[in-house]
Amino acid sequence: MSISPSQIPRSILEYARKANQENKKVIIFPWHRYQSYSFTQGKVIDQLGLSFFDLYVFNEAVEYNGVITNSPEDWQQQMANATGLELKADLLNKMLKEREVNKILILKTNDFQRYIDWAEDEDFIKETENSEFASYNFQ
Repeated sequence: MSISPSQIPRSILEYARKANQENKKVIIFPWHRYQSYSFTQGKVIDQLGLSFFDLYVFNEAVEYNGVITNSPEDWQQQMANATGLELKADLLNKMLKEREVNKILILKTNDFQRYIDWAEDEDFIKETENSEFASYNFQ
């Protein structure tokens, strides 16, 4: 299912516009290929970043009942491993550096709190936080 820009909270669209203007690469957490959000009224959609971010780290792996499908790229499997039941901070940080990620967007849905805890523990520079998301600069 896809959604129209009018369904996306304005704060997320503004964040995307700013990241695009600054030519920044964004990764969105929680790291799920398909996800539901408060603004989708519980409907599951494909990755939000595909439609709104110019430079976006795409998740090709699909989860089904806790099983991660094979992905054409090994790093996708490593990312799934790094963001599994227990976040592996060292591996996750290394992978974000390798992918030249500049910004981390943590959408407040399902298991988001562990990503915020990770970002705070790593002393990433918080850009903004509101009821929909928290964002951080990553260097």
